[in-house]
Amino acid sequence: MYNRKAFKREAKQLMRASVPHFMLVALVYCLLTSGLSTAVNWLTSDGTLGIGALSIFLTILVGLFSIVMGVGFSNYALRLARREETGIGSLFHAFSFAGRSIGMNLLVVLFTFLWSLLGIVAFAAVVGILAVATEETAVLVAAVIILYIALMVLIVVISLRYAMASFALVDDPDAGAMEAIRRSVQMMRGYKGKLFVLQLSFIGWELLV
Repeated sequence: MYNRKAFKREAKQLMRASVPHFMLVALVYCLLTSGLSTAVNWLTSDGTLGIGALSIFLTILVGLFSIVMGVGFSNYALRLARREETGIGSLFHAFSFAGRSIGMNLLVVLFTFLWSLLGIVAFAAVVGILAVATEETAVLVAAVIILYIALMVLIVVISLRYAMASFALVDDPDAGAMEAIRRSVQMMRGYKGKLFVLQLSFIGWELLV
C-alpha cells in the first residue's frame, strides 16, 4: 500500500542511521558535481582557461562526469533503501558502466525532447486553427491558456515516465540503456501522479535551496 508520509518517515530513519552519514555522502556528491562544475565555469568565464578547445573540452568532460555521478547517487540511494551496505564508494559504482549511464541519460533527453516537440507542434496547430475559427480575442486567449497548461502537464508526464531509469540501470547494468528506459516506463504506469505529489511535497526545501 502506497503511503507517502510513511515512505518519507522511513527515508528519514534510513538517512539518520546510515554509516557514513547521508549528509556526508550528499556533501561529497555535491562537491564533485555542482562544485566542480561551478569551478570550471568560473575558470572559463574568468579567462584562466581561455575560450578555446580546452575550455569546451573540460566543460563537456565535467558534464559527462556529473551524469555518471548522478547514476552513482541513484545506486547509493537504492542500496540505502534496500538496507544494503553502502557508502561514498557507491557514488562511483556507475563508472564501471559509464557508457551505458551516459547513453541512457542522452536517450532520456532525446525522448523527452521529441515527445515535447510533438506536443508543441500540436499546441501550435490547435492555436492556429482557433485563431482562424474565432474572432473573439477573449475566447482565443482563454483557449491558449488552457492549451498551454495542458502542454505543461504533458511535458511533466513525459519526464515522469523516465524517472526510474537510473534506478533500473543500477539495478541491472547488463540490461543496457534502452532496457532501463523501458523498465522505467513500465514501473511508472499508474504511479506518475503519486510521484508528482511526492516531489511536490518537497517544494519548501526546493524554495529554500
